[in-house]
Amino acid sequence: MDDRQTVHRRASSRLLVSVVIVVALVGVGLTSTDALISVILGGVEALLVIAGPLLMGLWLVPLFRLGPMPLRWHLLLGVALGLGATSILILVMGLAGLLQRPIWMFLQVLFVGFGVVRLRGLLAKQRLPAEAEASGNEDHGTAGRYLSLWLLACPFLCLALLAASNAPGFIWEEEGFGYDVLEYHLQMPKEYLQAASITYAPHNVYANFPANVEMLYLLAMILLDDYLDVGVVANMIHLFLAVLTVFAAWVAGWEWSARTGIVCGVVMATVGWLAYLSGLAYVEDGMLLFGTTATALVLSTVKNTHNPSRPDMRRDEGADLAEGGPCPSDMGETMTDARDDDDDHRLPHLQRRWGTYRLRLFILAGVVTGFACGCKYTAVPMIAVPLAAVVLCVSGYSLKSRLAYTVAFALAALLTFSPWLIKNQAMTGNPVFPLANKFFAASPPGWGVEETERWDRGHTPSPQEGALTARLGALWRHVPADRYQRFGPLVILLPVVGLFGRRRGRTDLILLIILFMQFAVWLGATHLYARFAVVMLIPLALLCGRSVVDTGSTIRMRVIAGALYVGASWNAAFAIGLHRAQSPHGAPASLIYEGELPGYEYLKVVNRDLPADAKIILVGDAKAFYFQRRVDYCVVFNRNPFVEAIRSGEDDAGIVQWLRDKGYTRILVNWFEIDRLSATYGFAPEVNPALFERLGPLGLSVAGEFPHPTSGGRYVTLYEVGGN
Repeated sequence: MDDRQTVHRRASSRLLVSVVIVVALVGVGLTSTDALISVILGGVEALLVIAGPLLMGLWLVPLFRLGPMPLRWHLLLGVALGLGATSILILVMGLAGLLQRPIWMFLQVLFVGFGVVRLRGLLAKQRLPAEAEASGNEDHGTAGRYLSLWLLACPFLCLALLAASNAPGFIWEEEGFGYDVLEYHLQMPKEYLQAASITYAPHNVYANFPANVEMLYLLAMILLDDYLDVGVVANMIHLFLAVLTVFAAWVAGWEWSARTGIVCGVVMATVGWLAYLSGLAYVEDGMLLFGTTATALVLSTVKNTHNPSRPDMRRDEGADLAEGGPCPSDMGETMTDARDDDDDHRLPHLQRRWGTYRLRLFILAGVVTGFACGCKYTAVPMIAVPLAAVVLCVSGYSLKSRLAYTVAFALAALLTFSPWLIKNQAMTGNPVFPLANKFFAASPPGWGVEETERWDRGHTPSPQEGALTARLGALWRHVPADRYQRFGPLVILLPVVGLFGRRRGRTDLILLIILFMQFAVWLGATHLYARFAVVMLIPLALLCGRSVVDTGSTIRMRVIAGALYVGASWNAAFAIGLHRAQSPHGAPASLIYEGELPGYEYLKVVNRDLPADAKIILVGDAKAFYFQRRVDYCVVFNRNPFVEAIRSGEDDAGIVQWLRDKGYTRILVNWFEIDRLSATYGFAPEVNPALFERLGPLGLSVAGEFPHPTSGGRYVTLYEVGGN
């Protein structure tokens, strides 16, 4: 492909990306003006927050001495390293009590300034178009006809933006309307912001989860000097992580061919899960970004493997080295020349040189994998372990080299995951608290043997799901037969079809190994929650792209393109139905914290009507995010001081006296949550309406009764503690 064709294709690609964004924004605007305003304001603020980390990461890529590489790899690796390193920096500085806004404003300006300089340098040093587009076995000009497939992402981006335009608490029903967001994903950054430091939380066990993505939400709160209205910004940050995941899938697929990159990216962009998760300030999109990037790095080392000691492999594997991935161009050219050299005296030197380079790539893959583990504990068995198995089993041609690469990968992953392990060890005595606590026997404040047992019971499958057949039934219900079709048939069927009718290689085997191990972990080591299966999208999307590798058949390509249109349309139909049924458009947080939304009327009383010196304890409810004054709460798994007071007191008068001694003037009881928790994780049976009826004559009076917004039954009661 000559330079003019390359420039034209690049221009077409940029234009198409712009069209996708504009069409999605127009769709948002036609649906709701409020949603469009929310998306624009929240999106701009989110970009300002993550711009520093993204640009700063470009300076970290050269530290791994990877040499010249295409701009797409520079950008992807810079994104992963910048976001991960910034999260760790926030953690370390937060532990040191350095969360003040002026400090982070200065760092943000510094990151952006130096990052722009680095980006300009990279753009100036780009290779000539024809060189940059060199590829092993495919003329990239033929991929231009498939660029229009990116238009399939338009409805999904539009739906993602509409979902993200709503403040936390409005969507989704399956997620308890963002209960986890209001309980800890945003609540803990709020508490850190208010305390200006990261400390142990005896009332919230979820504060001990790794929180790389939550650190970005904390950064948003610091820079914007707000927490109440930062929910949409947090949603948009999570959405941007989803977009970057699509970019990572495209980069991974590009290593085989341009059209493979398109298929990988389009498949990832058109699954319902990404649009669904973009309406929640969760962590899965960050885990997917880091996991996809790490997988792409590992696959690039396998694809570019060259073993000079095996003449039968020199031609095929040497050709791969010139394909323009993360491998330096001079190495690719040298080894390509060597494959036709009858004199093998240079081969040991080239083998050592490539071995050293592969070691750096595996170290980098481990670093990024550690960042994925720092997003969610499940990334350890579902990303880190499968990738380590791949490195050990497939990466090299001698046991010694495989062991060396695996150890390097594992140590690098441990290095970037270790800040969270060290934090937990120092604060609780268990590096993976609250997991495996029967082994570590950690008993930090608010925790003990009873709490450990309740946690283990709450996070294992129910007795009805213990048998293998029951677990397979759960897999069927949550993945292929998911009522919202958030995976969809395309991402499941296309990999199967794609394995036939073409030459299969080690890359296919690697992806299948990763998928099988993830499947086994989800089936045997989780409580079978649908969202925990999203990590399977990484190997599935890449296997979808592999269906077009080494495909010279025009008919086959047309069939696959048709399948993409049908599959994306199927997914879009279900996604649109879900969004229509459950998603408002641009709903602001003020509707909740001002008590205007049905079911949250009690927040108006607490936030606006109570005296400034009122001290409140929540019972049953742990959604503390929208309270604008101090409230004491306790998640269901932690030891509850109020329950302890009930159990330790000799009579009811002692309970009221305990409230007075602690300075509480109000107690807010969420009966709906108590009933829900009693039926799931379990809740103290001593906390019941009869208890509060007995406490009435002893100094507890009803200050407000709030019925359930739909049933009209008992919902929330606000009591006043007399005699303070």
